[in-house]
Amino acid sequence: MTHKKDERYYYKQLTEQVRSKFKCFEVKSAVGTEDVGQVDVAGVRDIGGYSSGQIELLVFEVKKAHEKRRAIAHFGRQIGQTLSYSIIGNRCYLIGLFSPDEEKFSDEQKILANHFGVGLIEAELDKSGDKVRKFAEVLTSNYFNPPVRHKMDKVLSHLGIRQCCICRIYFRKNRKELQGFGISPKVLDREYLFSTHKYKQVFICHTCATRFNFKQKKKGEPA
Repeated sequence: MTHKKDERYYYKQLTEQVRSKFKCFEVKSAVGTEDVGQVDVAGVRDIGGYSSGQIELLVFEVKKAHEKRRAIAHFGRQIGQTLSYSIIGNRCYLIGLFSPDEEKFSDEQKILANHFGVGLIEAELDKSGDKVRKFAEVLTSNYFNPPVRHKMDKVLSHLGIRQCCICRIYFRKNRKELQGFGISPKVLDREYLFSTHKYKQVFICHTCATRFNFKQKKKGEPA
């Protein structure tokens, strides 16, 4: 009998599987927002092709099969939790961790997940329970359009991704060409844009910063 470890033990292996299987260029574990909560794994991939900078944020919930039931326990609850992450992600997946002798997702569970648009992935462990030896997508997630955009942007920020406020292209924020600009609501006719916030930070990519001759604002410099 395989003795599975804590779910967090497998995060590193699963991030590499997600990177390879879903062609994600950035993947990270344990990211999220304070109100929505943390997802176990999140990855971002380019789906824009040659004509656009469109991306998808994929979020994954990881659950072990119950030791006694030898299947995913409280499946409906797990689907509900995974679906809640559609607030911050475009595609939501439930990853089941199974020993070789444990029951994988049943047909009924697949029907239930499909009803809610949640994707399913079966991650089978080796006999020792140390390694993920199989990683199979058995049900594809629906595409979700997060209703509150800034929550998705928060997760993308944790992944090192920002969107240029001019050309709307996504880029890695840890590159040297990143330019950050602080905007304060000192102009009266623009205060409504900022509600109760006294300071906002927006980002532009290297290309736009160069073409429009922007300079990075220094700390303490007046707006």
